[in-house]
Amino acid sequence: MALPQKVVDQLSRSPARTQGALGQLLMLGTILFAVSLAVYLGLAFGYRPYLESEISRLNNQIASFTKSVPPADQAKLVHFYSQIVNLKSLLGKHVVFSPIFAWIEANTQINTSFGGVSINQKNNQISVDAVSKTLEDVSEQLLVFEKIPEVKEVKISSVSQQENKFWRFNLNLVVDFKSIVTPVEEPPSE
Repeated sequence: MALPQKVVDQLSRSPARTQGALGQLLMLGTILFAVSLAVYLGLAFGYRPYLESEISRLNNQIASFTKSVPPADQAKLVHFYSQIVNLKSLLGKHVVFSPIFAWIEANTQINTSFGGVSINQKNNQISVDAVSKTLEDVSEQLLVFEKIPEVKEVKISSVSQQENKFWRFNLNLVVDFKSIVTPVEEPPSE
């Protein structure tokens, strides 16, 4: 049985070309290549010369500044910088006492204020000059310090009532500094 003429005509004709996935992928690749090429050319011929001119300008400024500062002043500056670096190194090896002030603040009775603080690390002592509103506040502050595990001993002295009716007193605390203050680790060398 022979095929109808209509079917033969359809089979003999070449199929119409449709843009498929391969064509779209080729178009995307071309666009990405063009964008990449444009970015590269912009960086190579636009941004690189700009950066090189800025580097050259800054180098010229540094050279002119170096010429404007006399060698004696340059030597003084180097010496000063050396002192700063040495000081930074020394301070990095010492104990920082700011945690002591935070510790004192955290353990202060509400109606008590401290005026002077003296720290003697060799004897593990902290001496504070304090003022409280009432004598009961003085005794409460004394009890607060006695209950703290870091405090080994509390001595109170010079309790007196001032003209303004506040009570002034001195406290000498023998403390365990290691539990309050930790040495600062030295920063890494540059």
